Parts: sequence; C-alpha cells; structure tokens
Amino acid sequence: MASLPVTRLSETGAWSRALLASRWPAIFGLLAVVGLLDHWAGFEVSVLPLYFLPLAWAAGRWGLAGGLWLVLPATLVWLLADYGHPYEHDWHRLVNALGRALVFASAVVATRFLLERPVRLQTPVGGGEAVTSPAVDVCASCHAVRPAGGDWEDAVDYLREEAACELHAKLCPICAHRTWVESRKRTGA
Repeated sequence: MASLPVTRLSETGAWSRALLASRWPAIFGLLAVVGLLDHWAGFEVSVLPLYFLPLAWAAGRWGLAGGLWLVLPATLVWLLADYGHPYEHDWHRLVNALGRALVFASAVVATRFLLERPVRLQTPVGGGEAVTSPAVDVCASCHAVRPAGGDWEDAVDYLREEAACELHAKLCPICAHRTWVESRKRTGA
C-alpha cells in the first residue's frame, strides 16, 4: 500500500517540529471543540461521550500517565462548559466535577487496557481459518506449535489452553475428498 506524502516544516526549528509531532495542540484543540459543543448543547443534552475522544487519543499517544494528566484539563473544560448552570448548592458543582473526573480517568484506563492487552487469536481471514500471532512457530511437518520462548506442543492442546475455545473434530473439504478417494481405492470401486 502506498503511503501519502508527508510535508515537512523546513523553516521552523527542531523544537517546533517535535511539538507538532507530539500532537498536543490537536488533542487540546479537540478538547476545546468538545467543550464548546458541550456549552452550546446546553444543560439538557449531555455530550459526555465526546470528551472520551481527546482522552483516548492522549492515552494512545502519551500512555497511561499522559492520558491521566489530561483528565484535569478535561474536567476544567467541563466546568467551564457547565458555567451558568444553576445548582441548589455550590458543592453540587464540585461533586459533579469529581464524578466527571472519575469517568474521564476510567476512560483513559480502559483505553490503555484495550491497547495493551495481548492478542492471542485474530479474526478469521480469507478462508475462515484463525490466524495466530506471529510469535507462534508451527512445524511444517507435524503441525506442532511453539509459542515464543516456549516448548513444542500439540496444536490442539495449545488451542484448548491458550485460546480457551471448544474444539470439534471435523474434516476440511480437501481431507474429506482425500479420505473418500482412499476409501474408494480400498473397496475397489
């Protein structure tokens, strides 16, 4: 697949290129846009899920610590967007802000969890076979498998243990045809 051409900022210094490469202006810009949308939507419409976009982007770009760092600015943006909302007591606004901060932190942690979890089996590709991760070696002769840094073991046992799936004995179309041809040869038909 061909990649798109990348334009370079040749006239700016190395620090500005590094700053733009870190994506923080775009992440904070997205957070500001979400805050404006939240303010314009008013108090009757919640746009809380939109706050997850810059938080997830930051968590993916900067890791858990960077994503959690963005929770404070996101909470402050929510407080600014909530400005003018009448509460019976002032402490209600603080309790709501704390609740938002906890939800924002949960979104960051969930994003990092999803990005860091190991993928043992990927979705079926093409012919419907499950493709294992590239860290698993498969013997070309007996089809035994060896996970990265592990010992050789039977492929069926490996699938039962690692993929935690139920296996059913079946014949693929090629083996079914071969078995049928061999049985016809034995019976002389």
